[in-house]
Amino acid sequence: MTAKQAPTPDSERPAAETHTLNGTIESIRFQNINKARGRFTYNVELTVRVASVDPPPTLWRDDYKPEKLRVRVAQGLRWSSVPAKEQAALAPDGPKPQLNPERWRAYASGESVELKIRVTSVDLAHLVSP
Repeated sequence: MTAKQAPTPDSERPAAETHTLNGTIESIRFQNINKARGRFTYNVELTVRVASVDPPPTLWRDDYKPEKLRVRVAQGLRWSSVPAKEQAALAPDGPKPQLNPERWRAYASGESVELKIRVTSVDLAHLVSP
């Protein structure tokens, strides 16, 4: 029988790699993650056409350069906590399982962006809080 290892404390875990993504926002997507009928809780992702990622993530092969990268900019955004004016701009007919607005807060389709990200898979990253 082997001894059970204690979990590594957060203070001893290596810091996640942070990267700078430069590119153009291709689309904005709100995806409902709440399975309860009539309840809407969204993950908000940008699809960014990649110009550069510096430094390149270690989980990407040396010859891999994605054309697009999904960047999660909000996780678990409750529709009920979104101000009424913003709700009307995002979904004039009310919330739906998926919303694809042209603009949300500081983000707009077609605009160039520079984002600090943490890459979590070959095609998904999360925005690093400023």
